[in-house]
Amino acid sequence: MVNLLIVGPPSVFRQHLYSSVSKEAVINVVAIVDNERSMKKILTMHEPDLILVHGAEKRLHLVETINDYHAKGKLMFVLSSINKDAVFYGLKIGVVSFILDNVTPQCLVRSIKNVYENQYVVTGELVRTLLAEVPTDDFFEKQLFNHRLKKHFSLSPRENEIAFLVYKNKKNIDIAERLTLKEKTVRDYVSKMYRKFGVRKRLDLKRILEETMQPNN
Repeated sequence: MVNLLIVGPPSVFRQHLYSSVSKEAVINVVAIVDNERSMKKILTMHEPDLILVHGAEKRLHLVETINDYHAKGKLMFVLSSINKDAVFYGLKIGVVSFILDNVTPQCLVRSIKNVYENQYVVTGELVRTLLAEVPTDDFFEKQLFNHRLKKHFSLSPRENEIAFLVYKNKKNIDIAERLTLKEKTVRDYVSKMYRKFGVRKRLDLKRILEETMQPNN
């Protein structure tokens, strides 16, 4: 039996989304609360397995109380919209389910059961939106590149950026466009790096940068 506490308005069960929850034999709705005082009382009296926060982006102030009084409870966020701040805050405090209120009642019930069985649940629409926020443009490779490069050479942040693009085989004109610089400025940076790396040709610079990225360096 899943003991479920819903944080939201008393009218929440009039919404289509929740039409199947109370009908499920394996789900016991402990209470529906929407204020700190009532929630403290319920959390003191009961130990719900799951706490579902309806319209979580509007009730983040109540989540702190949940953590204070029921730190072991699993948290689910039902969001009215794709609110990235609410999601990132939820991830920080250990929320294990993020779904939007436009999913089907069956999807909500399935999510409750999955979370109870220690699975993480995130709806596809949220995943696509959040992934769009993840830095791209070789972000993780660039972090590794900078980490390894600074062990051997002392470059400025701008020189690091240009060195990475040289390593990626970009021409000066492409680098200038990418970094919103003049092509001559890029040439000057590259010439300065020649001196720092003790080389005279771009090919030799690129070779050193490639060697820097080898696992044993």
